[in-house]
Amino acid sequence: MGQTHLRVPPSSIEGSALTNSTPADQPRRLPQPSGYILAAVAGVLGAVLLGAGIYLSYSKYQGERDRVLLDVAGQAQVVGARFDQFFRERFEYLDALAQSPLVQTGAPAEVKAYFERIAGRGSTFSGGLSLIGTDGQLILLSNYPLDSPPVNLADRDYVQAVLRTQQPYFGNAILGRATGDPLLTVAVPVRNDRGEVLRILAGTIRIDLPEGGLATIGAQLDSAVVLDGSGQVVVDRGTVRKPTPASPAFLEAVAAASESARTDSPGPDGVGTWIAGAAPVGNSAWRAVTLLDQQAAFADSRRALLLELGALLLVALLGALLTIGTARRLNRRTTLERAEAEQVRRREAFFHELADALPVVGGTLDTGLSTTFANRTLRAARTSQLLELLHPEDAETLRTAEGDADADSTFGLDIRLATGPRGADYRWHRLNLVPAPQLPGARWFFAATDIEDEKRAELGLQRDIQQRDEFLGLVSHELRNPLAAIIGNASMLTGRYAAELPKDAYESAEEIDLSARRLRRLVENMLVLSQAGNPESPPPIEPQLVPRLLGATQADFHARYPAHSLRLHLDPDLPVVLANETFVDQILWNLLTNAAKYGGETRMIDLTARRAGDAVEVSVADRGPGLAPDELDRVFDAHFRSRTARAQAEGLGLGLSVCRRLVEAQGGVIEARPTPGGGTTVSFTLPIAED
Repeated sequence: MGQTHLRVPPSSIEGSALTNSTPADQPRRLPQPSGYILAAVAGVLGAVLLGAGIYLSYSKYQGERDRVLLDVAGQAQVVGARFDQFFRERFEYLDALAQSPLVQTGAPAEVKAYFERIAGRGSTFSGGLSLIGTDGQLILLSNYPLDSPPVNLADRDYVQAVLRTQQPYFGNAILGRATGDPLLTVAVPVRNDRGEVLRILAGTIRIDLPEGGLATIGAQLDSAVVLDGSGQVVVDRGTVRKPTPASPAFLEAVAAASESARTDSPGPDGVGTWIAGAAPVGNSAWRAVTLLDQQAAFADSRRALLLELGALLLVALLGALLTIGTARRLNRRTTLERAEAEQVRRREAFFHELADALPVVGGTLDTGLSTTFANRTLRAARTSQLLELLHPEDAETLRTAEGDADADSTFGLDIRLATGPRGADYRWHRLNLVPAPQLPGARWFFAATDIEDEKRAELGLQRDIQQRDEFLGLVSHELRNPLAAIIGNASMLTGRYAAELPKDAYESAEEIDLSARRLRRLVENMLVLSQAGNPESPPPIEPQLVPRLLGATQADFHARYPAHSLRLHLDPDLPVVLANETFVDQILWNLLTNAAKYGGETRMIDLTARRAGDAVEVSVADRGPGLAPDELDRVFDAHFRSRTARAQAEGLGLGLSVCRRLVEAQGGVIEARPTPGGGTTVSFTLPIAED
């Protein structure tokens, strides 16, 4: 069943009468929303998106603000913990002294001597150590003689606090009268084994921070402040300073910042606008405060918020302009589409008239090959569906061909179609399909022309060719055995009995041998032609080694033509090819025989094999008179003989025709070209076998 494909640009059928099943008098309705309605919808959607963008931008700004507040509050916790560590170390040192039996029950002189030894080793209590009774009476002071006038310290806050709570206590910062340094009194109870308070041990220390204490905190923020229980600033910007009362507004802000960091806080001196975070120093009334300049802290976030809001407003403005422009274009396009729909309707009406006037079966098909329009000829059949009229075998062939076809290519095939009202008999038709891209619902336009008479003539010709080939094969087969006997006997006469024969008898036997061999070659060519042309029995194609194929032919040629020089040229590492060994031998023998007959007096022939892309090219080159330019293409036609060949030797002109049939049967090509320096080169290709 024949099938052809032809690429046709869609523009070639522009304006043709292709249609689907829409009635000609029914206008095609294209629902098109108003462009201004779309603009209104887009405006609402844009407003929603703008609001969402503003909300997200502000949420991002608020999140950055909350992060800064949390960071400031966290830094206050760190400052409080570090300063609490400073107090804890002094408490632990003083508590260790209080647990000494000497301090608990020792005589004042012994205890004073003990305190002086500690001071000599570098005590942290630079203001001295004092031992006080539970009645508030001073027992001893390490910096004063024992015979000093008695002093009652019952009214001191640290004495009252320890006696009341029986827990360690440290007071507020004071300024040392002697050194001018900020000082702090720390007191712990001295207990016996039963936990009873026997005495009070107090010490005065200089408020000093270890290296790296608060300095790094102050560097990360704008200020780190420590307040004592009375609201005095003891540490500011990581540096111990003279105790100075903080402003009431600052103390109020610190009280509020103890819950969480707050904004709009004044500085310790009541000046500036700060972000403040506060945390307690251990269990004391002291407070650690961290400050960050509010304007600088939020400047980047505020600037980013303004930029994002500006960008959103700009995008909203551009979107509004684009929406208005799109609405106008939609209105214009709606008008154009309605005009195009009217044009399509008129084109469909024209197509109906034109298709109904066709004397062949015609119409349109959709992607499932269902008929969407049937012309008058098809409507006269028993059904207007093309697939239902096809022979079952041809219906499947049509589906396969349609699936393999390109979207913009026409194709055709021969099918059997049951036409007429009853559709009892199938007749051969040539079905051609053309893409119909402009038609909604239609994929192909088809036309089926009756070719029953031509098909019968073609089938008859094929039967005649088959019978001819069968006859040639039979005749050739029957002639091979007698020819073998003739050649064998003639060779015996010209060989073993040559000396016993008269000269004229020897010449006759030699002529018999040559003529019989020429006849055998003719028979073999006819037999090969009949076999190569039979599609039902294709030749076996197998992997072959090129050197082995050419070497065997070279040996036979030297034995048959000892006076000729055959030079073999092989590329190294030639790949394996796909070929029929018998066919290759026949091709080479025909080409070499022609080269020997028409190669001229030099009697030199070159046999070459080289790789050429995805094939191996084998060529035979002689040094004869060559072919005329107009004979190079015709030399492979059956029964064609060049002018030079007709003048030099007899023949039927089948050799090269046989070569072409055999080469093509193996998937190769053959050509003739002039040999550089004179002569003819005939080359053919064999495909390379896959790994």
